[in-house]
Amino acid sequence: MAWPAADKQPFAGAQPGADNSATVPFPEHKSASAAPEPPKRSGFWRELAGAMAAGVVILAAVVLVLEVISWSRGVPGLGVVVLVGHVVGAGLAVFAQRQVDRRTGRGALVAGLGVGAVVVGLLVLFWWT
Repeated sequence: MAWPAADKQPFAGAQPGADNSATVPFPEHKSASAAPEPPKRSGFWRELAGAMAAGVVILAAVVLVLEVISWSRGVPGLGVVVLVGHVVGAGLAVFAQRQVDRRTGRGALVAGLGVGAVVVGLLVLFWWT
């Protein structure tokens, strides 16, 4: 079989005997990246509230581990009230942080202040001697 026309150069991958003279482009579709992006919600105060909430969760996990170790060895630990207080405080801080991430304006501000209040409350009630 011969190439279709002597004056046309075949493109890479052309097959002898096939009609390689014209190509039809596919219709262009709008990609998902072309959709407008939602406004980014970042900022120092929002990130600080997230760090405080994460710190409270880590503190609650540490208190839980220490309490389990003290129970297993038969020595007095921090106590059930302290453990429950830290777990409840961590839950409240995470809930408030979710509201900070989902809201804008005054709602985010109030939720961020709530995270701070939970952290200060835990530190004052259980760690300040």
